[in-house]
Amino acid sequence: MKVCLISSSGGHFTELKQVMSFLPQIIGTKDYDYFFVTMNRVDTKNLKNTFYMTDTSRNPFTILINLFQSLRLFSKTRPDVIVTTGAGFSVPFAYVAKLFGKKIVCIESFCRTSSKSLFARLLYPISNKFYVQWNDSLKLWGNKTEYLNIIELNTKVTLNDFKNAKDVFVTVGSSIYQFDRLIKFVDDLAKESPDKRFFCQSGLQDINQNIVSGQNISRIMILKKRLQAVILFYPMREVVALFHLFL
Repeated sequence: MKVCLISSSGGHFTELKQVMSFLPQIIGTKDYDYFFVTMNRVDTKNLKNTFYMTDTSRNPFTILINLFQSLRLFSKTRPDVIVTTGAGFSVPFAYVAKLFGKKIVCIESFCRTSSKSLFARLLYPISNKFYVQWNDSLKLWGNKTEYLNIIELNTKVTLNDFKNAKDVFVTVGSSIYQFDRLIKFVDDLAKESPDKRFFCQSGLQDINQNIVSGQNISRIMILKKRLQAVILFYPMREVVALFHLFL
């Protein structure tokens, strides 16, 4: 069996790599070959068995490009199963594969705890298997939805870690795109926490004024400040990673 593992870069690709250990369970066999389809970024360079596609950016023109790329790549690789954690070009590729009778496995994003992502809404109707990563998310979808826990949470972290922090580093986006709903959440959190300074890495766009920046903080700066990662998960809300800076 040939398996196509497809996703955009960043968090989606991190989740896709973590899916690897669950593949036999997902596809029902240990006898398979696989290849990746993703974006050519820092976190995906020099990977073996990897094909690169253009990021859609929800642009109609690039979506059309992705459709032709998907047709060409599918004809070249001929996978039996498509496994995706989203987003972007995974949608046209999955639809092309479905037209040729291939199986689609869609895994909703880990950060979706109480709402549906666009890519998952588009792929749910054609998915042979559909997974969510939060039990509470099961009620958002139909009967074919299953729960799959692919990410281990840091259970040592409590809300007190955030309450006791004076400086907070927040990462709510990649180096290219910001996630507006998470920016808003952190902005509201900053209003409620006047005793703290917030440093925010949020992509290239402007961020709200209540988050003292911090925007696009470099790795060098983070290392100089001896960053210790602390991840807090808020039930039934979007997942936000808050990092305590020990200055």
